[in-house]
Amino acid sequence: MLNTYTGHHKQGLILKYIVPALGLTQEKDELLIDELHLHSRLHTIIKSQFLETPGDWGDGHIWFSIDAMVHSYYTCQDTHENCGRQIWKKQEFILDSQSFYDRQYRSDYIQAIEPGTFISIPYPELNSLDEHFQPIKQHLIQLSRVQQRYSRHHVQLLNKPPLKKVGSFISMHQLFARVASNTINGMHTGLSRQGYEMQLKKLK
Repeated sequence: MLNTYTGHHKQGLILKYIVPALGLTQEKDELLIDELHLHSRLHTIIKSQFLETPGDWGDGHIWFSIDAMVHSYYTCQDTHENCGRQIWKKQEFILDSQSFYDRQYRSDYIQAIEPGTFISIPYPELNSLDEHFQPIKQHLIQLSRVQQRYSRHHVQLLNKPPLKKVGSFISMHQLFARVASNTINGMHTGLSRQGYEMQLKKLK
């Protein structure tokens, strides 16, 4: 049970960040805002903490990062190497849309690069909001399209020669590349830490 202070803090964060991110207004969408407050959880996350690890659909969440960058990765079954999936900036919704819509097993690790404050809603409750509120349905569809575009661009990045891969990655994710470890940056460029650092030296 959230205490009163935490409840008010969460409500304030929802009004300040999530309501505008969803294009809502307090006057028109009071019922939906109340539902968001009811079904969401507030989290204080430390650097490198996992928001999620692989697991069943029902244990998944949509996340909103107030002030931390986040990335996801999966472990390749053939090579047993960790492969970068997606990167999110601060104040973005984080969702594995394929898992959410298809109710598939979640294969990704979602990890905070920085310490920060997060709000989450479990998939089952998000599914109910999706069914009953058009703004949620529209935004989830938009998130799915963003994820599909990201995936296409990521495949294009991985097909480039190593030096161009690293240069393009840094250009697209300048702040992330500075804050994340070179092991993590390597995951998102299909390189080992040593391989990433080798290309990095060539760019300097």
